[in-house]
Amino acid sequence: MKNFYFITLLQIAIVLSLHAQSNSKDSIYMHVDTAADFPGGQPAWMLYLMKNLVYPAKAMNTRITGNVLLQFVVDEKGRVKKVNALSGPVILQKEGIRLLQSSPRWVPAIKNGEKVSSYRNQHVSFRLES
Repeated sequence: MKNFYFITLLQIAIVLSLHAQSNSKDSIYMHVDTAADFPGGQPAWMLYLMKNLVYPAKAMNTRITGNVLLQFVVDEKGRVKKVNALSGPVILQKEGIRLLQSSPRWVPAIKNGEKVSSYRNQHVSFRLES
């Protein structure tokens, strides 16, 4: 009888272990081997900003400038998801979020040789010429 309980418990442990492993695809990693990146790297990101950033009229009229820090997820297919502004002038945050949400697919992060979903932080600088 004791062997029966032991075998049953062992089977339950194996099922739970397999279930935990199957959910690893749903994980969003903070620490990866290679971070997610905009396709073409920083030079391409800057070009994307120059072509697509629309300075909010109210911020321009009141000469509001600053850096918006955005946190988001790049999934294993390079899609940008869960974009949040962490800091920066509120009036500029919406445009920063829009820029990321409308950006092309990113190069996903790599962990243990596989593409994974990961968190990423990105600054968007808003500057006006004097």
